[in-house]
Amino acid sequence: MVRRSLSAMGKESPVRLDHACDWTTVAPLLPEFVKTHIQRFAAMNRVSNLEKPDRQIFLAELAQLLASSGWFILTRMMSGEKVLAWNYGFRFQGSWFWYQPTFARNLERFSPGFCLLSKLIEEAAEDPELKMVDLGLGEEDYKDRFANENRRTLYVTLTRSLAKHMKEILRYGTAEVIKTSPPLERSARKVVSRLRDLRTKKP
Repeated sequence: MVRRSLSAMGKESPVRLDHACDWTTVAPLLPEFVKTHIQRFAAMNRVSNLEKPDRQIFLAELAQLLASSGWFILTRMMSGEKVLAWNYGFRFQGSWFWYQPTFARNLERFSPGFCLLSKLIEEAAEDPELKMVDLGLGEEDYKDRFANENRRTLYVTLTRSLAKHMKEILRYGTAEVIKTSPPLERSARKVVSRLRDLRTKKP
């Protein structure tokens, strides 16, 4: 499937990966990454978190900060000068982090995100300095097709208050139930997002 998709997307020119690591190269590329992410979500009738100016500022400042240490990498999957997919990621102490990918909305039938990750892992396997590609948080199905190791992320809350303790148990249990239903999870995320927006608008 990956070979067929890469051939289809690379009719004009072979598909390749292009990496930007220093801030002077990254800075002019970020607006197009943001635009692509927003357009992809809009095509699915969803709202990208990058529509929020605060999130855009955060990603730009994070990229600038980490690029100065050589820990940031913005990857583009390209055919000629045409950008097919992106990954806003990090490289640190032998790990390459798959953090925030996106792709051109008109290419979804070719699974460009899956193809990008395939090529990224292929390139990482040939780099002696890299020991791991970290696929990040989340239990998306596509990760199972790549992963050969899983790690649990644990969240710990300490309190002396029984009331707060029970509140945390209730919150955690509710969150676990919501995760079992994608429609319910989407609705819950919308509610949380609206509540946050209302809080920020308060004088």
